[in-house]
Amino acid sequence: MNASGFQVAAAFAGWLGGRITESAWGVRSIPLAAALLTLVGLAIAVHCLRRDSRTSPAAVTAARAASPL
Repeated sequence: MNASGFQVAAAFAGWLGGRITESAWGVRSIPLAAALLTLVGLAIAVHCLRRDSRTSPAAVTAARAASPL
């Protein structure tokens, strides 16, 4: 993980919170938006885990060997 990724997430959260607060739904909608954003993040994490589990161990070893890092 890179620290700049956390900074981007914090900036996005501030922007999204401001947009939600200024919307017609107001401050009351922040918990709903937080729940939806959490579900989106969970769906992305599950998708990535499933995608990684389908990758064969030989392909992972080859990818790691080819990686410049």
